[in-house]
Amino acid sequence: NAIVKFYFETNCYEILWKSQSNVKGMIASKETNQVFYINENLNTSQNIYRASFDFSIVARLTHIDPLQDFLEEITAIVIESTVPRYDGTLEKVDTTILLPKGIQPNQQLPAIVEVYPGANLQSAVNRFGGGNIASFPSRLLLEQGYAIVLPDLRIRPEGEPGNPIQETVDRLLPQIYQASCLGLIDINRLGLIGQSFGGYGAAGIVTKTNLFRASVSISGIYDLTGAYGIFSKNWEGFANTDWYENRQVRMGTHPWENMFRYLENSPYYLAKDIYTPLLLIHGEKDITCEVQEAQKMFTALKRLGKKVNLAIYKKEGHVINNWNHSNAIDAVKRIIAFYDHHLLPKDKKPDE
Repeated sequence: NAIVKFYFETNCYEILWKSQSNVKGMIASKETNQVFYINENLNTSQNIYRASFDFSIVARLTHIDPLQDFLEEITAIVIESTVPRYDGTLEKVDTTILLPKGIQPNQQLPAIVEVYPGANLQSAVNRFGGGNIASFPSRLLLEQGYAIVLPDLRIRPEGEPGNPIQETVDRLLPQIYQASCLGLIDINRLGLIGQSFGGYGAAGIVTKTNLFRASVSISGIYDLTGAYGIFSKNWEGFANTDWYENRQVRMGTHPWENMFRYLENSPYYLAKDIYTPLLLIHGEKDITCEVQEAQKMFTALKRLGKKVNLAIYKKEGHVINNWNHSNAIDAVKRIIAFYDHHLLPKDKKPDE
């Protein structure tokens, strides 16, 4: 983010301040020639700041949560890799790896990869502790000694028919291999996590690759064909068919026109190809992605003898951040225990 002073008379501009941070709520005081705003970055939680109009003087006014000070000094490393685009061309992208406090870049940590097909997750670097990965604070995983990988997963634009699972995998894997080659993460101890359409991605990716040792899918959708016509209270009592055809899912048409595309992009119908242990977490009252999606995915994997766990939380909705406090804590503990079991050596696992 940057603060820019623009001179309308000459069409010139001057950059007064720039930083990897998240700025919001800015107000100006002409009487004092100062601006006040809320700012956070990777190592400092949201606080109120004051600055002169030219930003030559900046002062932090609040220290809202001193208990979070021990989480400061997270390291963010940005690497570059070459990935294939959906149209067959190649492009260079940036990937951010977050490392816990005091960790050197060459220690090859177990890593959790956040996924959300269609999104560039670099903006998370502007938020304290890496933001809320999969709707719970990523810094909790950093505190447990895991690295966090924030990849660029921009697939084809919405409105163009595509294959989101394969396009996501094609784009993701080169970034993971590059991070491993640079010694930042341990290629043998990788986990996935995603929420909502990211939950769809966390289940879909492991149908195409066995690289990951564990995957957590939160509030996801798994059967594009079966869910296509479901009425959703979140969409005012009708099925949001455009979301499947032209928007986020990118199917390009309805199932009766191209059933094969729906099937080959539905983790539910690809369950036989999943060998990665999968943890499904869902709120019973989710009105964005119905809880039946998780139940169906669980049933498919259990029937096929796959490693799968399902946790459904009564009276909870789509996003863990909005859940009852005790349920949110239980979900986070469940996720961390799942990763510890599958990604840590036996002698380093917590006592059961």
